[in-house]
Amino acid sequence: PVAAGIDHFIRISVYLENPLELNLRIFPDKWVNKLFKTLRFKKEQDIEIGNEDFDKAFVVQGNNENAIKEILKPELIDKIMYFQNQKPTLIDKKCRIEIYDNQVIVTAGNFAQDQVYNVKEDKDGIVSKLLEIAKLLKV
Repeated sequence: PVAAGIDHFIRISVYLENPLELNLRIFPDKWVNKLFKTLRFKKEQDIEIGNEDFDKAFVVQGNNENAIKEILKPELIDKIMYFQNQKPTLIDKKCRIEIYDNQVIVTAGNFAQDQVYNVKEDKDGIVSKLLEIAKLLKV
């Protein structure tokens, strides 16, 4: 039995060999953020890349806008968007991707009990997709 109020998630992280040191954070946009963007309220750190689909789908934050735009080349944007648009799942739960200075993370859940995902087998192809994205994250 699982105690009430306990959430179970799977988190897979792929760490970058060379951290970017840009305070980078890329995460899927939620409806609240979209509302603020529509009303022209923008967080000071939000960076628009100039790719309309990407800017609608993700929030990009960091401390060096020019360097972040340089990193987010079309090939990397395409890989991130492909991942997002595929709506990948881990053990039948939708995945959420986040990118930071030092890692690419996928989280899936909320599971009723502990789950295990064999990253060596990678039957859903999640790890291989994260590795592709991580390889392109370079200054």
